[in-house]
Amino acid sequence: MNRVVAEGLRIAGRYTLVEKLGSGGQGEVWRAVDQENPESVALKILSRTFSPGSDPWEVLQREFQVVRELKILFREWLETHYPARAAHVMSIIHSLRGGQDNDPRFGSRMRGEGPFAQLLRQRFQLACTRYGLTRGAVAPLSTALFRPPPANRGQLDLGF
Repeated sequence: MNRVVAEGLRIAGRYTLVEKLGSGGQGEVWRAVDQENPESVALKILSRTFSPGSDPWEVLQREFQVVRELKILFREWLETHYPARAAHVMSIIHSLRGGQDNDPRFGSRMRGEGPFAQLLRQRFQLACTRYGLTRGAVAPLSTALFRPPPANRGQLDLGF
């Protein structure tokens, strides 16, 4: 029996699908709401036509392993190249991520929490204002300064 995956479908009696975020060779990624703990989460729904000769469970285990290795790799890089600052850098990351190396909650990527995150946000906004990078209306783009390349001239001179 093929099950239709669509908005509103409840998975494992707990997660209600809200919107499809993307798809690829392994299946689809959906934003869902956890009914037991009302937060948004990301769910990967594996396709039935998984890559030939591969076990979906093994592929997912490899993905989790890569994530764990990246976490270790970053810490090792930090300790190797900035040993005097490593503990301080990790303490700042933890202050931004609820005491963890990463915040796995959906929608939390590229957003920190707490006073340090607010300070970074304010500094970014001030720099944007100072340099005229406001989020308001942007002037329409113009092609007036562009000219087509000469016909039948081959590769243009790269200036070397």
